[in-house]
Amino acid sequence: IVYTEPINRRYFAPRVSSAYCLVLAVTAVSIILPFFIAYSASGPNFWSKEKIYYEKPDIKYEYKFIQLLEGTKDNGAAPLSLFFSSMSNINTVFGGIESGSSVLRFPTVRSTEVDNEGDGLFDSLEFSSVMPLAEGEEILSSKLFVFFKLKLSKWSRLSLHTMGYFQYTSPLSGTSLFMDGDLNWKQTWPLPARRGFHTPYNELVDDTMVLPWTDGNHTVQNFLPNLISSFRNQNYTTDLDDRYALWGHSGRVSSLSSLDDRPQTFNLTTTIRYPIAPIVYTPGVSEVLFDAW
Repeated sequence: IVYTEPINRRYFAPRVSSAYCLVLAVTAVSIILPFFIAYSASGPNFWSKEKIYYEKPDIKYEYKFIQLLEGTKDNGAAPLSLFFSSMSNINTVFGGIESGSSVLRFPTVRSTEVDNEGDGLFDSLEFSSVMPLAEGEEILSSKLFVFFKLKLSKWSRLSLHTMGYFQYTSPLSGTSLFMDGDLNWKQTWPLPARRGFHTPYNELVDDTMVLPWTDGNHTVQNFLPNLISSFRNQNYTTDLDDRYALWGHSGRVSSLSSLDDRPQTFNLTTTIRYPIAPIVYTPGVSEVLFDAW
């Protein structure tokens, strides 16, 4: 063989041919079919509408509280309601009415914010109140409202005023109540992700302004339900859950005159813990596309 030369031939099919239509169909199926498979596997969660992450909220006690003790006086002959707030204007509005309302009385209050982990975020609040009692007064119920400032900054950014509330009622008169509980984060709507700090609500109780819940009947019994209702209408709140309570019965011993001469008090001791919270948020477009990819 002296000389050889290869021959190459290329065949082109017209765009309306069966081969060309087959290539288009295979390409379309290879692109579209994975989306249908992923959608059938994930259902309505194919596009992430909300996600969850965990964060320890930055919670600070605002040194605002409302305390209400209820029971009887004159050895059970008449009802008793003792009221105190750390907000002076509220005391002025609700504390000066003896008949049919609450009696303003000043307790001895101590509070300490505890940072066990040393990370700059408080882990709990230790709160105690010692309320003096007059002769013949007995306590059957205790209510406490404690107000906080809460901030989220890890992913969603939120700053709001919130509160913790608890009550305890006993058929037996008592001289002390111990309560230990968690201030848990609650939300009814996802938070936006990665924006500036969102401050959706004003202070729950601003004692520098006219109280919005007073309607001419200035009583604590009307004020507190409106306060709770206003707080519960918010999308982002906190609840004092997982409570452990111990009620100390009075158990007075009349035979020991030295003990009878001691001034009577009602001691409230509370530990409010700040646990890590699950935060539900709406992911941004870039995060949704990243998950889809």
